[in-house]
Amino acid sequence: MQNVTTTSEASTFNLRKVNIVQKASDSERSESALFAQGEMSRFDHC
Repeated sequence: MQNVTTTSEASTFNLRKVNIVQKASDSERSESALFAQGEMSRFDHC
């Protein structure tokens, strides 16, 4: 039984790590998208 719990705990930890990485990449993507939009609007003003 101990092996089962440690394995499930490890997989849960890995899943959490993946979620954190996905969130980070998502925020980076939205930031770059906002940056690109800002650049485009700046060109429009000129």
